[in-house]
Amino acid sequence: MKETEKVKIRELLYNNYEFNECILEEVNWLKYGSSIEFKLNYIYTDSKGFYIDSAGKHLIKTGKHRENIDIPLIKTIRFNFIQEFLLKNFLPIDKIEDANNINWGFSEIDVIRIDDNEMFLSYYRKEKIKYHHFAILFGGKRRIDIVCHELEIKE
Repeated sequence: MKETEKVKIRELLYNNYEFNECILEEVNWLKYGSSIEFKLNYIYTDSKGFYIDSAGKHLIKTGKHRENIDIPLIKTIRFNFIQEFLLKNFLPIDKIEDANNINWGFSEIDVIRIDDNEMFLSYYRKEKIKYHHFAILFGGKRRIDIVCHELEIKE
């Protein structure tokens, strides 16, 4: 499903628990660098997402982890019409000194959210096309920031 509207994009992310605890397995450049695709090991049994209370403030997980997460269930997120892509790895010294210290936990996502941070979007406000800022946060300081027009999620 492809979306360009902020409300619909947020709904797509909520319906997938903002990919909390999912593992980023692969990253691919597509369409001559205008799109980037993330393949994630999806750990939930469903795509029902979060429950939002009547005040719209509290998010409560309603899903359950799959029983055998060792067997990958890959979901693909594609960011289309990318204007900016920024990776901040903040590799700890122990991982640099011994690459064997890097495991699946390094790619465990805390959250993928539509952030619309003005620091990233101010340059594009005059454009006819609406752009969005996405923040992909991992444990610690590691993060990816993307500015693009469209989000697509494939089962």
